[in-house]
Amino acid sequence: MAPSTPRPPTGEERDRRPLDPQTMRASTRRLLAEGAELLSVEEVETLTLRLRGHIMVAVPEIEQIAAQLPGARPAARSAEIPQQLRATSLSRH
Repeated sequence: MAPSTPRPPTGEERDRRPLDPQTMRASTRRLLAEGAELLSVEEVETLTLRLRGHIMVAVPEIEQIAAQLPGARPAARSAEIPQQLRATSLSRH
């Protein structure tokens, strides 16, 4: 029998990576925490890419959970989220 060579993961398999809330919090804190150190341009770019990656992993999982809620309309609710965030942000100022 020939040795098997590892194959790259499919898109669906890549999307199933588990969420890592601890790493997500640490990355976010590094950028947004009160008194956070000033980062170099390279560090900001790296951190931005990391945070975008966290979001890319989290969104499908959140959508899947939201779809299971009673009366869920995930597409409609997803469209409402930016408006809700804006409203919340504006009410704080």
